[in-house]
Amino acid sequence: MLTPRSPRGWYTRTCSSPAGGVFYLTDVGCLVVYDNNPLDAAPLRGDRVFAALRDLLSRAGIPVRADASYPVGGPDDGYTAVLLLEAGEDRQADVIRMFQYAMGEVPLP
Repeated sequence: MLTPRSPRGWYTRTCSSPAGGVFYLTDVGCLVVYDNNPLDAAPLRGDRVFAALRDLLSRAGIPVRADASYPVGGPDDGYTAVLLLEAGEDRQADVIRMFQYAMGEVPLP
């Protein structure tokens, strides 16, 4: 289960900014990937990005511990999507690159 601050917390803190990111949660010892407003560009963008990211993470041997979206229902349904990864801070740069690739922003080396 995700901590109470995620994904609701990511939504609450970041909903005014259509952004995403990869952060290390020191209290949990895991990386979190979030995409704030994945539906802004296209209705299926969030699903496509996270499906591609999950594939890349799997190939890199990085398990997904949990996933969720918030809010559930209503006009903002799925506004913020979150993946909690079984990975340490040492993998953060790798995950950032994979996330950017999944979003179509950069090529993988």
